[in-house]
Amino acid sequence: MLRFYLFISLMCLARSDTEETCPSFTRLSFHSAVVGTGLNVRLLLYTRRNLTCAQTINSSAFGNLNVTKKTTFIVHGFRLTGSPPVWMEDLVKGLLSVEDMNVVVVDWNRGATTLIYTHASSKTRKVALILKEFIDQMLAEGASLDDIYMIGVSLGAHISGFVGEMYDGQLGRITALGYKEPLGNIDFYPNGGLDQPGCPKTIFGDGVSLCRPGWSAVAGSQLTASSTSRVPTILLPQPPE
Repeated sequence: MLRFYLFISLMCLARSDTEETCPSFTRLSFHSAVVGTGLNVRLLLYTRRNLTCAQTINSSAFGNLNVTKKTTFIVHGFRLTGSPPVWMEDLVKGLLSVEDMNVVVVDWNRGATTLIYTHASSKTRKVALILKEFIDQMLAEGASLDDIYMIGVSLGAHISGFVGEMYDGQLGRITALGYKEPLGNIDFYPNGGLDQPGCPKTIFGDGVSLCRPGWSAVAGSQLTASSTSRVPTILLPQPPE
């Protein structure tokens, strides 16, 4: 009996050590980029009730998510080194300081981290499908498409566009940042489309910037096969990857 209680105690201790009190964005290494990563999508929810401590949510566990409020999905893009986006925390806090909403960080770092861009881009539609499954459940619980916003950076802009396509352009808003070619109704190229002040450089040297391309407010674009002309847009400074 003593051995049994000792076993149970050790199991509980091991579980407490492995569980995250506050789930955080997946942090990988450059080694992961070299060997490649399989796709794993995590949804991290922030609200004014848990501004600094995310909740991991899914289609069967909404946590603090309130379907009657606006929900903004933040979707990152290609991750060359596996590190978390340096801009993510500030964007989450900025959105919640402006409005009482649900902010969902779409963490697909396992999948986006690779040295080969096409390996990451090939996974974008799968990420979009996963998001659609989650949004479908939100709608079943009473959410409105008008209150679903997407902010996508780099390949995250593609993912956002694919989600918009799946709903025939009925999402409340899509904002695409960091895409090179003209895409939207309005396209902006800060600093003439050249390197922007404050943008970090890649490991390949000072000649390659992580936010050199212009950025677009996407509404009715090449990102979707169907028209999204009824989707309004917002414009935000492009964060560095």
